[in-house]
Amino acid sequence: MRRGDEETLLHELRAALVSSPMDPADEGVQRVRARAEAGRRLMELERRRGHAQRALLVAAALVCLLAFASGVVFATDIPTPVRAALHSAGLPVESPELVEARAVLHDLGVALGEQGPPEVIQESDARMLELVEQLDKEEQEVIVPVAHEVHLRAVEYLGNPPSGR
Repeated sequence: MRRGDEETLLHELRAALVSSPMDPADEGVQRVRARAEAGRRLMELERRRGHAQRALLVAAALVCLLAFASGVVFATDIPTPVRAALHSAGLPVESPELVEARAVLHDLGVALGEQGPPEVIQESDARMLELVEQLDKEEQEVIVPVAHEVHLRAVEYLGNPPSGR
């Protein structure tokens, strides 16, 4: 071997043994970056969706709270479907049936006070008794004492109607 050959061989040997940094292909780098960006976007979308769900839950809670507060302030002015939903959810709101029974009881009391026609009083009394029977035990305990007194007045009135009518 000649001296020049030896130097060439050493040069090639050094070049083979020296580690060179590996540069990935541009398309591979772009794919990795695209995947990372897609993952970041997905995480951002999930975060926004979580915020939207929390906002929706807060809004629903506020609506329920408003409905309950309006029931406290305007106890008899709650629309029947809202009243039924709140009562069935266990909130301290009178059932629509109890409200109706109280209204019929009130009308019967007014008719008795005005000594109305016996037919109207008999019809109102029967309706009031029917409504009170349909109530659950807890609501019956609330209304039965008054309903019993008014019913006795109606029975007495119907047994002795005024002579002027």
